[in-house]
Amino acid sequence: MRLINSSELLVFLLIGLPLARGFTIENCRSLFSQSLKVTCIRNTLPPSFFAEAFLKFQQKYSKYYSTIEEYDLRQAIFIDNYSKILAGNLSGSSFRQGLNRFSDMTEEEFSRSRLSNFREEADAAQGPFPGW
Repeated sequence: MRLINSSELLVFLLIGLPLARGFTIENCRSLFSQSLKVTCIRNTLPPSFFAEAFLKFQQKYSKYYSTIEEYDLRQAIFIDNYSKILAGNLSGSSFRQGLNRFSDMTEEEFSRSRLSNFREEADAAQGPFPGW
């Protein structure tokens, strides 16, 4: 019997284990790292789960994309964000996360679009004498 090394174990956890018979999303809860949980969820749930969730998201928030490339990009970001949400909800924390109208945006895009307006308003409110 050959012992497996840590790299082989990681590959098994990320790819092989989710594909094993009887593996469910609840099995991802026992993984230690949040990034491992996210990857486990992506590999455990069928692509149709994420495709259907993305279509519902588009309908609920009236999201339309002008090109196939933009659609593919937004869907990939949505899947990444939704996987993080599902993994976070498996962590046993006292709060639950969910989808919202920003779920097809990266953190950087969200920060630029939402927080830049807040910073501009805060700067304008200080007037010519910051700190007063």
